[in-house]
Amino acid sequence: MEITPTNQDLEKQTQELTSRTTIRNVSSMENQITLNTIETKIGESFLIDLPSDPSSGYSWKIEQLDQSVIKFIKEDFHPFVNNTGTSMTQSLQFMPISKGSSIIELCYEQTWDSSDAHIRAFKIEIH
Repeated sequence: MEITPTNQDLEKQTQELTSRTTIRNVSSMENQITLNTIETKIGESFLIDLPSDPSSGYSWKIEQLDQSVIKFIKEDFHPFVNNTGTSMTQSLQFMPISKGSSIIELCYEQTWDSSDAHIRAFKIEIH
């Protein structure tokens, strides 16, 4: 039996995430929770690419993932050259394994200091 969260469940998760999180600016990122929607199909992996600075200890960590709906596959770091120099892009690969909706919550922080964190949330619609 497959249990799929309703839109109301997802809205409640998003509201809880917003209300319990105090965020400060990290490496010129906006001081807010960002909720993006990704549409995909079962068996079609997808990447979430985000700027990262692992040399200073900052990277993205998975805070919330419903593993009955989406499986984490791997992460990679790739150099990214821009007008301010070289930084990194952190790629997180996921595989949808059942139909429905889910939220992936990622936190950008230093491994040893979570007081200066930034949250990104992604609503995943799987068809």
